This record gives sequence, C-alpha cells and structure tokens, in this order.
Amino acid sequence: MSKSVFFFRQENKKLHVVQETYFTNLKFRKGQDFHDDQIVAYNTVGKDVYVFRKMVDDKYKLAYIYASDDVTDRDASNLIRKFVNRRSDFYCVDGNLYNTKSKIICQVPKEVVYRLSKSRSFYVNNQVYISFITNSVGKAVVLFNPEPKVIFTFSIHQGLVYDYKDWYGDNLEIIILDPILFKHFKLSRELVKQLSLLGSFEEIKERVQKELFISVI
Repeated sequence: MSKSVFFFRQENKKLHVVQETYFTNLKFRKGQDFHDDQIVAYNTVGKDVYVFRKMVDDKYKLAYIYASDDVTDRDASNLIRKFVNRRSDFYCVDGNLYNTKSKIICQVPKEVVYRLSKSRSFYVNNQVYISFITNSVGKAVVLFNPEPKVIFTFSIHQGLVYDYKDWYGDNLEIIILDPILFKHFKLSRELVKQLSLLGSFEEIKERVQKELFISVI
C-alpha cells in the first residue's frame, strides 16, 4: 500500500451509500502495520492529523480530524506527530494511550497528555514505558507499568507532579533527586535497549536512577 495515497471507505449515514475517498501527502509511522484496528497519520502539507479506524477487508473510515489550527486538541495532535516521527511509542485518542499496535495502554487526563506532548517516550518491555519530560520549568522521568507508577523529579511542587498525582494518586511513587542529575540526562534508544533486557520493573527503576546519577560523572 502506498504511503502517499491512503484509501478508506466511509459510510454516509444520510444517503446510506459508501463513498470512496483518497488522501494524499499523508505520513505514517515507519513500519506501520496496515492491518491494525486503528491507524494515525498527519498531512505533511496542511499539518492536519487523522485517526482512521478499521471497518472490513482492510478498509478504514475517518474517525477524527485534528485540525492544525485547533487549539483544543493541540496536545493530542502533537503527541500523534511525535508517534508518527518515532519520538514516542504511544499516542492519545479520546483520553486513552495507545501503543504501536493501537491497543489501549491506559487512560490519561488532558493535563498528562500535555506533559507527554513535551516528552520523549519509549516502550521498554512487557507493559513498561519510559518518558522523559522536559519543559521550561522542570524535568522528570516517568515509568509506566502500564499506567504511570514512578516519577523521578527534583521537586514535589512542580506542576507536572500535581498533574500526575491528581489522577493516579497513591499508586504513584515520587522520587525526589538533586536537580543537577537531570541537567545532562538523555533518554536514548541505546538506554531503552539496555533497560529492555532487565527482568523486572524494580530492576528497571533501579537502573534508571543509576543512569541519572551517572549522567553527572
């Protein structure tokens, strides 16, 4: 299937007919399986973001359009772009995080979607994901299993901590570290690969904390 022209069938409920529509200039995630139940893409010219859902025989209907000038869904739209460009291994639609096979990982509030739209997020193993959030006022490393379980950060008073804690409450462990540990930390694919070889969530958590300390040496 061409990556530049995407065919789907959409039911016109009023006329009860099937319309054939073609989209051009769409960018999909590299390695996208065109048999998945849900597929996301964005227009490389107009920058609109699209969510397609499977009907039958690998034909898809258009479920959502996130317009490039729509501020309401800007964070979800930006996260989908990150996903397509392989700077995130999950994306958000309707308050749910989806993995690379478009299966639901967990629910997320809009405040957390905003944080994730500013982050690099990768799949580690089993149900574990890691996200490195950076913005003008703070940084944090978040471990998902499958929902957020651990936040490494340098202040419990950061807005991002409140956003996560309000939603995930007592299920969330917050580990406060010295701010200097986050200054040169990088979430690389190589580090993610090393984490993927570990056998348990606790081992992954310990290794991430160790990497934060190593980054200042």
